Amino acid sequence: MNFVPFLLVLSLSVSSTNDCSLPPGYQNQATRTENSITYKFAMEKFVYIHGDTIHFYYVVENVGTDTVSFDAFIHDPNHAFVIYPDSCSALDQPGCYDAAIYFYPETTYLPPQAFTLLPGECEIFTMTWDQVIPLQGTYPDPGHYNAFAGLWQANPDWPGTFLYNSELSLDIVIETEPISVETSTWGRIKSLYWAESLSD
Repeated sequence: MNFVPFLLVLSLSVSSTNDCSLPPGYQNQATRTENSITYKFAMEKFVYIHGDTIHFYYVVENVGTDTVSFDAFIHDPNHAFVIYPDSCSALDQPGCYDAAIYFYPETTYLPPQAFTLLPGECEIFTMTWDQVIPLQGTYPDPGHYNAFAGLWQANPDWPGTFLYNSELSLDIVIETEPISVETSTWGRIKSLYWAESLSD
């Protein structure tokens, strides 16, 4: 799989702040706390239609009482956003990197981007994607996908490694046309999607 690094369709933002809450309207969320660090990954939707802009929002928050430094990185950027088919449950699962419909970053740069968080402080990483697959110029096939986010570094054999047990994943569906739903619960969305798939 060959991606063009830093395409114009991408928009990246990184910031340190004391406002660590997830933005309003980001319904699809995952959170984990480990060693006084809370990791949060959120996306606006459970179901995306071709042409929708996909927004990624990832937070690393120090919820402890000590200052914490994240300095194990060997390059910049130090985080990744990835979308794999739903058959892929881990970043380094064999065969999944070549099946990715989205992978940021594809190219890494020096020097490394370490950061330090005071108690109550967080680092926020965001990205947007217009769903056009790099080099292919097409939208992804409709279906179920797993989106991943985490603190990350490259290694000689891509796709690299998530560090600090920071990896989180979200289930999403990509469709060509809207699915009519009465509620936004993930269970209802999945059942409606599979019902439509079986009737095709």
